[in-house]
Amino acid sequence: MSRKIAATLREIRFSSAEMADAALAEAGEITRGDVQKALEVLLELPASSSDGYRHACNFFVGAVRRCPDRALFALIARALGRAGHPVTRDALVRTLPLVNNVGDHGLLVQLLHADKEDIRAAALKVLEKIAVGPSFEAMCGDFRAGGHAAPARALAEVARLFQLRAVPVVAAAMASTDQRMVAAAFEVAAQQVDLPGFDRGALWAVARARTRDANEAIATAAIG
Repeated sequence: MSRKIAATLREIRFSSAEMADAALAEAGEITRGDVQKALEVLLELPASSSDGYRHACNFFVGAVRRCPDRALFALIARALGRAGHPVTRDALVRTLPLVNNVGDHGLLVQLLHADKEDIRAAALKVLEKIAVGPSFEAMCGDFRAGGHAAPARALAEVARLFQLRAVPVVAAAMASTDQRMVAAAFEVAAQQVDLPGFDRGALWAVARARTRDANEAIATAAIG
């Protein structure tokens, strides 16, 4: 494995976009291992909003573009939850569609458990571009399981982004054993009924089952 990409990120302070492009052009063949090591270096660099750091992030994005290996998706998705600076997160958000792997979309869905809105927003920004049937199945299973740090906000963000496509996710949340998630689901469902084309039947069976819930607040919400 060549260390050139990682070493370039660690040792060079890019003063312009042209300098980053030139370094990338000189890199030659870029392998999955190169990108993996470069990702580790990128996360270790002192992050900032400076032009130099932005050029470094763009250099990393360019390296991924040169090596669009789907096996990188899981590594980058996990790194997204560790990225503490918005410029770093933006770079990772831009790379994930380049290495899209539907089988690992669940890793992005897991980030919706985060208590930090910026982490959830980054995961949703990627899902907005790449989500397909299995992605929504993963969201359904995840919201049914519950345990989110901010269930009401997380579910509302999904519903706001995906609109009618999020109805099955809200229905799954209604069926959760996590009472905070169920309460959040009814709150979100009350907003979704006003969407053009909303099918009340999609949530009716689940809501009817919760009218007999032992939790009075949930049963009342279901009846409402």
